[in-house]
Amino acid sequence: MKKLSLYLDTSIWSFYFAKDAPVEMEQTIQFFNEAKKGKYDLFMSPLVIDEILDAPEPKRTDLLQLIKNFKIVNLEITAEVKNLANKYLKNKIISDKFEDDAMHIALAVVNKIDLIISWNFKHMVNVRVNREVNGVNLMEGYKEIEIRTPLEVKEND
Repeated sequence: MKKLSLYLDTSIWSFYFAKDAPVEMEQTIQFFNEAKKGKYDLFMSPLVIDEILDAPEPKRTDLLQLIKNFKIVNLEITAEVKNLANKYLKNKIISDKFEDDAMHIALAVVNKIDLIISWNFKHMVNVRVNREVNGVNLMEGYKEIEIRTPLEVKEND
């Protein structure tokens, strides 16, 4: 059976250390424990690294160390990715102020990733965004994508 391919946005990495959100932190740690077993093919982008580099110390170092523990493919931001992200912005699915969120979604869609994993409920993990993103994806000839939390990622055993 083919492994699920998962695009991990910055929030997933951050919640590994989110002592102020203990339930989400625990779910994130459990997710990464499963990921360490090789259950998923993991992907991210240079945007994640850029966002982590903006974090204060010691969080920045902790996050960079965490990423090193995983085999993860870093996806390239291409003209095709930028074009699709711009469609999300133009259609007001995601506000121009949060262009990186549109890019995270477009990176996963263009690269045919199965799921985006995020804790970003405001701009990514919600019904409206999922529906509207998929409307644009279908009109542009791409497959639909699901944006989920780590809790929702379950492998059939």
